[in-house]
Amino acid sequence: MTTNHNQRSTSSSNNTPPGGGLDSEQPPPIDGRGRFHRFFSTALKKLGLLLACVLLAGLGLTLGWYSFTNIEKMRQLERTPEIPNASIITGEVNLSGTVVKDKELLRSPRTNTNTVYYRYTIEAEKRDSDGSTSWERVHTSSDLVDFILMDSTGGILVSATDPGVEIDAPRSFRERDGSRRYTEYRIDARSEVFILGYAQETPEGYQVGFLEPGNYDPIISAGTEYELRHSRTIISGVMIALGVGALLFSVFFLLRLFPVHHSALYLSMATVVVVVALSFQSFSMMASDLNRADQSAVRTLEEGERVINEVLERNDVAPPDTFEELGSFDDADYAKMSSRERQRASGVRLMMARSVQRTNDNLSRFPEKVVGPMIGIHPLDPIDVTEEEQAQIEELEADYSPVRLDFRYGLGAILVGILGLIFGTKAGLGKIGVKRTIENVPTSPTDGAVYGLTELKGKAERVDLKPCYTSPLSHINCVYYRYKVEKKKPFGNRNRTWRTIRDESKVMPFYCRDHAGRMLIKPEGAECVAARRIRERKGRRRYTEWTIAEYDDVYALGSATINPDDHEELVLTDEDEETPFIITSLSEGELMQKKAAAGFMHLNFGIVASMMAAMGLAGMVVTFGPMLYVTTAAISCSYLFVVLVFLYYNDLVFLRERVERNWSNIDVALKKRFDLIQHLAEMVQDYMVHERQLQRDVTEARRARHTAVTSSPDNVEVAAEERVRNQILATVEDYPELKSREVVAELMRALSDVENDIALMRQGYNDSVERYNTRIAHFPEILVAYVANFQKTLHLHSTKSEAERRPVPIEDLNSTDSETSPTVSEASSTVKT
Repeated sequence: MTTNHNQRSTSSSNNTPPGGGLDSEQPPPIDGRGRFHRFFSTALKKLGLLLACVLLAGLGLTLGWYSFTNIEKMRQLERTPEIPNASIITGEVNLSGTVVKDKELLRSPRTNTNTVYYRYTIEAEKRDSDGSTSWERVHTSSDLVDFILMDSTGGILVSATDPGVEIDAPRSFRERDGSRRYTEYRIDARSEVFILGYAQETPEGYQVGFLEPGNYDPIISAGTEYELRHSRTIISGVMIALGVGALLFSVFFLLRLFPVHHSALYLSMATVVVVVALSFQSFSMMASDLNRADQSAVRTLEEGERVINEVLERNDVAPPDTFEELGSFDDADYAKMSSRERQRASGVRLMMARSVQRTNDNLSRFPEKVVGPMIGIHPLDPIDVTEEEQAQIEELEADYSPVRLDFRYGLGAILVGILGLIFGTKAGLGKIGVKRTIENVPTSPTDGAVYGLTELKGKAERVDLKPCYTSPLSHINCVYYRYKVEKKKPFGNRNRTWRTIRDESKVMPFYCRDHAGRMLIKPEGAECVAARRIRERKGRRRYTEWTIAEYDDVYALGSATINPDDHEELVLTDEDEETPFIITSLSEGELMQKKAAAGFMHLNFGIVASMMAAMGLAGMVVTFGPMLYVTTAAISCSYLFVVLVFLYYNDLVFLRERVERNWSNIDVALKKRFDLIQHLAEMVQDYMVHERQLQRDVTEARRARHTAVTSSPDNVEVAAEERVRNQILATVEDYPELKSREVVAELMRALSDVENDIALMRQGYNDSVERYNTRIAHFPEILVAYVANFQKTLHLHSTKSEAERRPVPIEDLNSTDSETSPTVSEASSTVKT
């Protein structure tokens, strides 16, 4: 343990730098205009934070709604089974087949191809000043005509009168002509498509349109139904992850607005955001899906029963009393019906059975089976079908598969999520760890600094006779500056961002002066953060300067070590790479806010990454629906819980280690006190003997000096005693005129210094114990302390051993009997007891 003794004697005005100290060299005081400028800047910053908070919250809700819309469209496709054209009834239908010409076809603008649909785009090539090229769309046109959708059971007219229908057409043609690019997307005759629309009965028969209201979103797609459902699943997952991320950053700016830097509050709010967002998405999806599925199934049952009764009446077949008594349409009771009519009646009943089966299957899954009864949705009675029809249902449903993430997309999401999770968590915990270190380390006066992690506050003061730096932009004396020059690309460039062309930093050793003295700071390797920033712009160049001026208030956190230049005083350096080394002109609170903000931002990325990994993993196992969101919320909340426990555990470990370090310092100080007393007592005795018997003792001392056994170089205590004895012998020989009263005065000063050191360390130990005991008694730290077995530590009270508590009387120095002096181990064990 080493204390900063020598700094107490340097607090006089004689140590101020040349030029008068606090004079014209310091930055000019802030006048009324400066205070107004500061107030205006602060208000503008607060307004910007509020605006960012509101905009990100709105963006998060918008992305969540967009995700919900896409997943709802995907679920619409899932709950609407594909049916043949012959089984169509009024309502939402899912059809697949081949496109056939109805009356006339369109001509595509560029290739003059016969088609039922085209979308034509013209793009112009743009080149910026850097030579980069991009395509800008200058023209878009599209058109659609009615067509026949043909399958194995017949054809049906598709009316294309709704301009809002979603059409997914493949790119059929692309050509470049000079600086123009021409592209056609087409659905030609004989193309395979699937359609989600609304079927209506007309005098000419059934036709499919897209204008009637219902539980569907109109689609004409040249891809497969599964491909469309899968693409919407991916879009929905990405949108909900981005939406939750936007909400998390909204919380981040909200905490900066007030400002708040408490990690537990941030993690609690982040947990609430994740749980509420995903739970709301999941519950809304379930409620909407269950209601729409129930409405569609009920409407299908009613319409199907009506159509079957019409078919029976049209063929003079008496309908049974109940729908369940229909039986097989191949029975003799239905011999009057043509095979086409029997096929249609059977197809309609088949569609009714499949609709009820899908609705009930959806309602039987978790968590739908819990939420369904809560909102009044119950399973429907199954439709009685023949064994042949049941076999057809099983064959058709075997071709249907709920959407799960493709292995490639799922694995990609997991890998990206894990990498983002590692980066965000490591960086975030590192920043928050520094912030919590600042929070847990008390400020030491310069004359009370001890070896190890130390926190100082004071004013920056140049080292004697060494000139300060002059900042390039503001031309003030400073101990640190950073100067950056940026250049913006000219107009016409696609990416007009600022490009750094010069970025330099300079920092010099300086003193941190407070009310108790001063302490040297060697800032090599330190993270320097300046509160003062000046920015100017001239033309396309921007100049920015950050400075810590002489006499600025500074905060420093680093390792206090022995000054290698004189080995007598402590300096603040970057000796311990595991501890932070920070020098800033921000206040301690502002620095904690800055570190917390950086940590929260990185943890936001970690949370979003954990959601991506969770969605990738769960999306390959469970269907993309409410269960996926519940699983993702659970995994993300578990991640936040682990982060919170990790922070609290590390805090308690740090505080416990600090208590043990402070106790070790006291133990070393006690040993030093007894060693010093012993050495000085011997020195006083040597002086007194010298005054009585000068010549004889000099000769004896010289002989003893040459015959003494050399101590081991790795035995620090023995080597120190030998050095002290050698110095005393040399002093007695060279300065025989020294008087005993001078030695006694030196002894008193040394004893006073050691006693003051012990008092300061005792106070530091008790402060660390108080902070540690307080933290393990608070909630939720008390839970972590109980599980990890963190025990309460006792304070050092006045009931200590007399040998350690009482200053040693001067008269006892003349006694060299080791039996009358308590040993260090005895004093230390007494203090510990």
